[in-house]
Amino acid sequence: RKLQALKGLGGGVTTSFLPGTTLGITELDLGNGFSLFDTPGLIVPTQLTNRLEMEELAAVLPQKRVEHVTYRVNPGSCVHLGGLACLELVDEPGAKAFFVTIFVSNQVAVHVGKSDKAQEFREKHIGKMLSPPFTIERLEEMGGLKPTVMTGSGDSWSTACMDVVVSGLGWVALTGLGQVKIRAWAPPGVEVIVRDPLMPYEARTSTEAYTG
Repeated sequence: RKLQALKGLGGGVTTSFLPGTTLGITELDLGNGFSLFDTPGLIVPTQLTNRLEMEELAAVLPQKRVEHVTYRVNPGSCVHLGGLACLELVDEPGAKAFFVTIFVSNQVAVHVGKSDKAQEFREKHIGKMLSPPFTIERLEEMGGLKPTVMTGSGDSWSTACMDVVVSGLGWVALTGLGQVKIRAWAPPGVEVIVRDPLMPYEARTSTEAYTG
C-alpha cells in the first residue's frame, strides 16, 4: 500500500538522475500516519561526480540497468573507462591474466588496450572512442590522471577476489588465480579503493571474446 501511495502522488515531487534536485526536506504522506522524508544528499569531495559538467554527469550516472562486461586481460594491458579512468594490470615476474568485470554506466565507453600505449591512445581518442569527457581540455581541467597502486590475490576462476572502485564512476571486479598488481589511474583527489567484491560471480556469464 505504501508503494501504491508513492505511485499515486500527483504534483509537487520532482525526480532527476542529476544531483542537486532536492533542495530541502520534502515530506511525502503515505497515509495511515506514515510519511516518507526526502532530504538533500551529502556532497562527498572525493567523488568524481563533483568534478563533472552536466553532459558528463548524464553519461556517468546510470539511467537504466548497467550491462556489465568481462574481459580476459593480460599483464601489460589496461582497461580504459572512458577518458576518466584507466586500470592496468602491472607486468612483473609471475604476473598472470585475470578476468576483469566492468560495472559502469552504459554510456561510458570501455576499451581494452596496451598499458604502454594508454596515454597516447587516450589523448588521440578522448571524446570519440573514449568518452566522457568529450574533450582533452576537460580532462586537463580535472588535473589529468594520477596512479594508485594496489595488490590482491585470487584463488578461483569463478569468484572475484576484489573490487577496484573509482568513487563516483563505478567499479571493476577481478577474478583469477595468483597475485595481481593493479595501477589505477583517476583524476587527482578522486578516491580509488579496494573492497570485497559486491557481485563476485558475474565473470561466469559476461565474458567477451577479447583477450588483451
